[in-house]
Order: sequence, then structure tokens, then C-alpha cells
Amino acid sequence: MFLSNNNTECYSGYIKIDENFQIDEFSGQIDQILRKEHLDLNGTFIQIIEGLKKTIRFFFENEVLTAIKAKKICHLSFNRKNSILCLSVTPLSSGLTLISFVENPRSENLIEKTLPEKLKEIFSNNGFKHIEYQTCFEVKRESGVKYPVFLLVAQK
Repeated sequence: MFLSNNNTECYSGYIKIDENFQIDEFSGQIDQILRKEHLDLNGTFIQIIEGLKKTIRFFFENEVLTAIKAKKICHLSFNRKNSILCLSVTPLSSGLTLISFVENPRSENLIEKTLPEKLKEIFSNNGFKHIEYQTCFEVKRESGVKYPVFLLVAQK
């Protein structure tokens, strides 16, 4: 089993897959990014996804595979405990799809505060008073992932 670490390194890599999700080419620190010690990169991208942990597997199944099948350029991100995984899906004219990965450590402020709390702090630092926010509703994407929509009110 691959042991994740909490260091501050940045990891990057890419995988090229064909129309059948067969891996054509790869490079970089894919094993580190996907938290797998021995990746079988001679198999298919689907097999790699099936071997991932539950939450990141859900992200790949619902977000990344959807982007690949749509054959559109797409930029996605996945929040981990101590890092943010950003990836880009790029269909190439050759028929292959390039999946580029970058994993960067998260700053302490991002780990400790939600977006509304951070915005509240920014407003406060810029002279606003009586700052309130409330989650109004959720927006559900086609993939099933829900995102909160909030209202932030402040007085200058």
C-alpha cells in the first residue's frame, strides 16, 4: 500500500489514453499523485480508476470520465486533506486524450477556512461591517456533485 505523505512537494505528470481508454504514454509522478505504489500503466485508465480510494474514484468516474467522453477541454480540481489536485483533460487531433496532473500543497488559510469565511475576512479587512452570509441553495451538476450557493451581505 502506498503511504501518503504530508510534505510540501509539488507533483506533476500526464497520461495519454486512446479511444478505448488504453494507456498510450505516461510520464511524471503519477503513482505519487494517485497514491498507488505499483501502478499497472500497461492496462487501461478504467482499471487504474477502479483501484483508487472511494472519494477520488468517485471524482474520476463522475468528473474526469465525463470530460473525456465529451471530448472537450476541461480543467478540474479535487481537494485533498493537505493538497489540491488539478487536472486538465485535452482531446488531441490524433484521437488520443491527454490528462495532465498537478498536485500542490494547500496553504493553511485554505485548510482552516471556508470560502464564505475567507470572503468575510477580506471584506472586514477592507472596512466593511455587519458582514453576514447564508447558504441559500445548492446547484447540482450533471455528475451528481452538489455545490452550495451563498449570499454575502455587508455594510460599508
